[in-house]
Amino acid sequence: MVNFPTIIFPDLSLFDGIIFDCDGTLVDTMPLFYLAWRYSLERYGSKYDFKWKFFCDHGGQSTDVTLDEICRLTGERIDFLTLKQYQAEFIAPRLSEVQPITPVVQLAEQYHRMKKPMAVASAGYREYVHETLKSIGVEAYFPVVVTCEDVRYTKPEPDLFLLAAEKLGAKPRRCFVLEDSPYGIQAASAAGMASYLLPEFPRAEPSLDEC
Repeated sequence: MVNFPTIIFPDLSLFDGIIFDCDGTLVDTMPLFYLAWRYSLERYGSKYDFKWKFFCDHGGQSTDVTLDEICRLTGERIDFLTLKQYQAEFIAPRLSEVQPITPVVQLAEQYHRMKKPMAVASAGYREYVHETLKSIGVEAYFPVVVTCEDVRYTKPEPDLFLLAAEKLGAKPRRCFVLEDSPYGIQAASAAGMASYLLPEFPRAEPSLDEC
């Protein structure tokens, strides 16, 4: 269990729409997804030593983009669909156990009570995102949810945020983005949106031995 620090957020009440990333922003899923990567690569037989820093440095990118980088670094040929299936087998029984990132969820609750239009824009898969939001009880806060399956390019390209703004009926320059990754901040900037990068939360590197 992570003790999240108090965060002083800017006043977002004047914006027409607030767009949240999901993993690492609303929900503490990053350790789970990191371990899913380690498990799936080892099961596949890859020799790549997948490190926490590499995972964090590529936060916000889609699975296929991260896998392409691993294959480029190692020269290995790893089948994306097989790896994705291994990851799904690891994640599915554990997804309901993820914890909310309390200060961000409290912010979402505040603006939900104010009836502020809000969306989630995630480079994750639709099934995971919806199940994650449901597991922490915030699915009703976000009438708009867009994921990697809805766009051609994910972060750091602006497509996810632009689509979220369109579905909210808000102009991009009138939207504010909350993110935990530099790629997400780049995407928000490319979309012409103001943004806030969450501080890093200190934690020990997760281990498969803990599962």
